[in-house]
Amino acid sequence: MRSGNKRHLEYPLCERGSWGADFCHGISPLSGESIVNKHCYSAFIGTDLDLILRTRKKRTLLMAGVSTDICVDNTTRVGFMYGYYTVVLKDLCATWSQELQDTTLSNIDQLYGQVVTSTDVLKCWQGQ
Repeated sequence: MRSGNKRHLEYPLCERGSWGADFCHGISPLSGESIVNKHCYSAFIGTDLDLILRTRKKRTLLMAGVSTDICVDNTTRVGFMYGYYTVVLKDLCATWSQELQDTTLSNIDQLYGQVVTSTDVLKCWQGQ
């Protein structure tokens, strides 16, 4: 990963084998699920994510994570460009400030995704 100010060299983020790359307590992949190790802001770039999703005939992406304005936004944007229907779960994303969060979610909602809550998705799945 490159950075204009080289801060990533001082404070490496999510390096394989570090605590930042571990799954959160209580969350882990199910047996047979693929694990995609990201190398940059978008989970699609330099990974097999698109191949995995297309092989499994997945068309919709539910997005959640940290750095809404960076990683979630970039993965959502590239997913949209690859033809996926992108849905961002606004209550399951976070970033450094509310202003960044609101601006990013507004951009996504207007241009390349739908922004909803996780409750909205659960209600949809339950047919409500």
